[in-house]
Amino acid sequence: MRRRIWAAASVLAVCACTQEGGRNATPFDGNYPGNGWVVSGPAQCGAAAPVPTRLQVVNGMATVQFTSIGVRGPVGPHGELNQLRSTGMQPLQSASSTGQISGGAADVTYRQDLCTWRFQGQARS
Repeated sequence: MRRRIWAAASVLAVCACTQEGGRNATPFDGNYPGNGWVVSGPAQCGAAAPVPTRLQVVNGMATVQFTSIGVRGPVGPHGELNQLRSTGMQPLQSASSTGQISGGAADVTYRQDLCTWRFQGQARS
C-alpha cells in the first residue's frame, strides 16, 4: 500500500513540474487578451486600427504578436515590460519597450526603428 501511495505522489509531483509555468512561474504568468495597434510609422509597420491579440507570460517571459512583428522579453520583478525585443530580424537603428503588468492589466509600448506599437489587455479570469 505504501508503495502505491508513494508512486502516485511521485507521478503527481512530476506532473506539477511539467505543467505550463511549473516551478519557474511568476505572479505575472498568464494570458492577457486585448488589442495591439500601430501608434506611428510607415505602412509597413501595420494598421493603426486595433487588432485582437494577447500578451502571454510563461515563466516570467512575455510574448506579444503585433500585425507585423513579434516581441519577447523578461517581465521585471514588479511587472515591468522594459526589455522586450523583436523575435525576428534585429533592429536597424534602435529598439525599446516601456510597459507594466499591474492589477491584472498589461500595457506596453514597443518602438523599433521608425515604428511604434502598443498593446493593452486584461488578464483572463
